[in-house]
Amino acid sequence: MLIEKEWDRASYQVTSEIDGVLKEYLKITLLVTAVSMFGTAFPLGFVLAYFTMSSSIKIDKFKLINYMRRPSPKGASDIGFWSNILEVVNILSIIANISILAFTSSSIDTVVHKIFGYTYEQKKT
Repeated sequence: MLIEKEWDRASYQVTSEIDGVLKEYLKITLLVTAVSMFGTAFPLGFVLAYFTMSSSIKIDKFKLINYMRRPSPKGASDIGFWSNILEVVNILSIIANISILAFTSSSIDTVVHKIFGYTYEQKKT
């Protein structure tokens, strides 16, 4: 009875190449990208991301326990191409955060004043 009930549940693995992990990596990568790119502009995003991921973990746990068939275990040495995507996101987020901090503060005006001897307002006139 229990085995038949387990067998009637939806399969975790869509095809031999695609399983449910792809969607989970995509969801996590999009959240990390949004927070890392725009964390300086919207600091509350870190807190929202924490609550989103903690609730997502609980929902996924409930889904896997109650509605999905047990996935077939497969070994992996790393996270594959997602590592390359996250490296690019890290580089772009460094550039984006430095740009946001530099252009929204008065640091560029201070540097220009120290190097060239005039401020942005003096140059406009």
